[in-house]
Amino acid sequence: MREKLALLRPKQFLIPIAVLLLLIVVGRWGYGQWNEKIESINEKIELCELQLDKYTRVVANSENYAAVNRVLLNLQDDVQKRRLFHARTEALAQARFQNLVKDLAKKNNIDVRSTKIIAEHGQGDISLLRLRIDAKAEAGAIRDFLLDLRAEKHYIFVADLEIRIINSREVRYYYLSVELVAIQDT
Repeated sequence: MREKLALLRPKQFLIPIAVLLLLIVVGRWGYGQWNEKIESINEKIELCELQLDKYTRVVANSENYAAVNRVLLNLQDDVQKRRLFHARTEALAQARFQNLVKDLAKKNNIDVRSTKIIAEHGQGDISLLRLRIDAKAEAGAIRDFLLDLRAEKHYIFVADLEIRIINSREVRYYYLSVELVAIQDT
C-alpha cells in the first residue's frame, strides 16, 4: 500500500502543476491578445484624434475657404463667359472665330488671301478651334495684327507662324501664313 501511495503522490503533485502551468500559458497568451487589441484600439483613437484636429482646423477656416471658392468660381465664370468662344454648334463658333480674325486683319490693313478651318475634335466641354490664314501685308501691319491678337479678350494662340518675302525686289510686302488656335466652350 505504501508503494501505491508513493506512486500516487508524484502524480497528485504533477497533475495540478501541469494544470497550473497550462493556465499560466493560456493566461499569458490571452493577455498578449488582449494587449494587442488595446494597442490597436489606441492607435485608431490617436488617428481619429488627428483627423478630428485636421477637420476642426478646416471648419475653423471655412470662411476663408468659402471666400477663396467664391473668387475661384467668379474667375471661372469670367473665363468661360469672356475668354472662350460660345456658340450653339461648333460651326457657329468657327464662323465667329473666323469673322473675328478677319475683322482684326482688316483693321490692320492685312490682305487676307485665304482662310481655312482645320478640324479639331474636343474632349469634354472644351474643344479647340483651329484657323489657318494666308495673307499679304507690310511688316508693321503684321506686327500690329499679332499684337491685336494678343490683346484680344478671347484666348487666341499662335500655333504656327511663317513670314516670307514675296519678292526680293519688293521687300515692302511679306507673305504671312499663321495658324491660330482658340478655345471653344460647348
